[in-house]
Amino acid sequence: MLDVRESRELQAAILALRQMDRVTARAIFKATRGAIVPEWREALAAAATTNFEMRVLAAGGARADVKNDGVTLKAAQSTRKLSGGASPRDIGHAAEFGGKWHRGQVDVPAQNGRRGFTYERMLNKQLKPRRSKGWVAWPLAARLAPRFAALWVQTLVWVTYEAFEGKTP
Repeated sequence: MLDVRESRELQAAILALRQMDRVTARAIFKATRGAIVPEWREALAAAATTNFEMRVLAAGGARADVKNDGVTLKAAQSTRKLSGGASPRDIGHAAEFGGKWHRGQVDVPAQNGRRGFTYERMLNKQLKPRRSKGWVAWPLAARLAPRFAALWVQTLVWVTYEAFEGKTP
């Protein structure tokens, strides 16, 4: 999303983190994650337009990873099954990027001595149409990336200052 080669400030932040001791770096990661994750979850919940998107993308394990080289925003990371039997991790891609609607054959198996039958219906109708740039999480991540990068650098400076002052990180 953001190119570090274009920003000398981000390059300096990454180099500072690589040289920093583990305790201070861990405190920076923890403080940054604590600030970003709730905001990311709220933004995903607000951006989701359907109940399906809300359950899969926002409530289905919205997370953020903070490491030496930046912040990674994630959606639909939960492996806990939804009421239909699928987990958000399995169907997250379809919820974000949509799916192809097509007519298909549905086979109903034989039950209780009755003969089975086949009928035709539209499949994947619950999904939005395909879109390579995403519907919810990708546009939202593109909009929030500069803010989260600035928050990451501010937290790095603040925790480093606290460590130099002798306060525990």
